[in-house]
Amino acid sequence: MIRLGFCKACKGNVSEEAMACPKCGQPEPYEPLPADIDLLISRGLVIDAIKRVRELTGMDLKDSKDFVDAYAKERRA
Repeated sequence: MIRLGFCKACKGNVSEEAMACPKCGQPEPYEPLPADIDLLISRGLVIDAIKRVRELTGMDLKDSKDFVDAYAKERRA
């Protein structure tokens, strides 16, 4: 199972296997998802998770929702 996280430089979403961030090109960009976001997603508190992702990264609403949805889907797999 590939885990999603954030880029260390631009806070875009990346997988743990990414050699470089697709958004900014940062080498070895993976930074794991903070435990509080993982907990919110595991409890089904998707809106709260989206808000937290936005606070941490500055992503817009759509990108934050897409990130949380992808993470939740990966977590269920």
